[in-house]
Amino acid sequence: MASTVWRMCVGCRGRDPNTALVRVVAKTVTGTNVLVVDGAARLEGRGAWVHPRPQCLRQAVSRRAFVRALRLTGAVDASALDQLVEGQAAGSPG
Repeated sequence: MASTVWRMCVGCRGRDPNTALVRVVAKTVTGTNVLVVDGAARLEGRGAWVHPRPQCLRQAVSRRAFVRALRLTGAVDASALDQLVEGQAAGSPG
């Protein structure tokens, strides 16, 4: 039986099983750090974990938590995460 792996959300700093969070990695595209959702949690490099909720994403971006957790320098493009959160909000029952 597999044991549960717990991770901390970089937005709200709450701890949950990794299945409740989304792993994010940074890729450099034309000099800009772009945050990429790693759905399978298999991409190489440092990863940061965040709840797929708008408030957690806003907190992580405003606190520059992705910059610290991923050890980045410069600006960060989080538009891929915005699309993920908007997609989940549209699919959730109202």
